[in-house]
Amino acid sequence: MTTEAASSGRSWRWVALLVALHFLLWMLLFFVSLDFSAVDDEPLGLVSQVASPFFWVLGLPLWPVGLWLQDAMFTGRGMPDALDWGLLLANSLLWGIGLEGILRRRRARA
Repeated sequence: MTTEAASSGRSWRWVALLVALHFLLWMLLFFVSLDFSAVDDEPLGLVSQVASPFFWVLGLPLWPVGLWLQDAMFTGRGMPDALDWGLLLANSLLWGIGLEGILRRRRARA
């Protein structure tokens, strides 16, 4: 059997590549969107203003779930690191599978 799954035609190599790219881009946007100018009572920097919406879009659908879990279930204790990283990786996996499906459909139409 090749890298293509027999039933769906899904390329898991592409999925893995897209998961890694999404995760790296999301983490980069996370660190760029952290703006410490508020500590010095300065306005938010332009780079942070541009990165923040992209950070939130790429964090969907599981980043808000993680925030809700922190507020609702782990108040004052903090969410366990394994759950936090699991949500981040699961989010990237969802994006990777979705993007691979879109790319596969575009290749099939061409």
